[in-house]
Amino acid sequence: MVLGRDNAVIVNNHRPFNYHSPIIRQPVLLDVGIFTGETNWKAFPHVHSESAELVFAARGNGFVHINEETLPFNSGDIFAVNPGLIHHEDFTASAESCLLYMCQFSMLQLYDVPSGHILPSGIPGVIHTGELMNTFIRIFTILFEESCNQSFGYERILYARLESLILNLYRLYKPFLHQDYPAGSDHANIAVTAKVFIDQHIHSGISLKDICAALSVSSSYLCHAFAAYYRISPIQYLIGRRINEAMQILITSNLPVKEIANMAGFDNLSNFNTHFRQQVGISPSQFRENRRIKVKNTNRWTSLIYKETFSKSQILKKSPSVKDVKCLVTK
Repeated sequence: MVLGRDNAVIVNNHRPFNYHSPIIRQPVLLDVGIFTGETNWKAFPHVHSESAELVFAARGNGFVHINEETLPFNSGDIFAVNPGLIHHEDFTASAESCLLYMCQFSMLQLYDVPSGHILPSGIPGVIHTGELMNTFIRIFTILFEESCNQSFGYERILYARLESLILNLYRLYKPFLHQDYPAGSDHANIAVTAKVFIDQHIHSGISLKDICAALSVSSSYLCHAFAAYYRISPIQYLIGRRINEAMQILITSNLPVKEIANMAGFDNLSNFNTHFRQQVGISPSQFRENRRIKVKNTNRWTSLIYKETFSKSQILKKSPSVKDVKCLVTK
């Protein structure tokens, strides 16, 4: 099964539905989980060298330590950690047991933010969700349930919910952002419309010529507009999206690499291997094997997508259902 939208919603020919979205390249979901624990709980300092992490507190209060900074972390707060930052959670002073949701993802590209990062530098790592608290609970609950059950179509649901999670996070951070996403110019309209067209056709053998024909613009105009808006060429974006799709399938299936290349829109295996190495640094087979090694040896708290989750005092024999999670939230 292939991730991605088949039919993007377009309001009109100039302003697609995601016109103001900061997301340039959708991330690869690595881990998602729910953690419940008694009071006096503290995590070990750790770092994610290649992935960003979001942790949301539905219950409990304590502190999060990011590098040398200590920030209070209370019920309804969410904190984001960019790759490469040493951090840990400390709930030893919490008056009630904690209930945390978390997810990790990589390959994210946001407008005007370094590749792989979830937040620009210089803004608070912890922010209160306020009226969006129940929205975050619903999104994390669906992410967790779908990743555990892996029912038909779960990849698409995970893909959409992760995008929703990031966009809702940016709703919270909008007052802290110094620069809004550019909008209004013909260049911006063409660039965003081209992005939606690419997202709709990543699995077909489209070329730059096809994109230009669909938008009725010249290749030089499209490349200039797209690069000015997204800081990447349309073909680089198309290849990146296809590699992103392939990485998801490599992680979630045992399909042959050649079949995955075709599903992701590459016309031949050699071309796929070349572009994969250029973007990821290793071959598709090595990437799949490395993920398996990571899954086997990872810390249980950060690998709940693989059905390892904690109860208040011990590991649960089965993953909690949405009903179980809702009960935990209300206790």
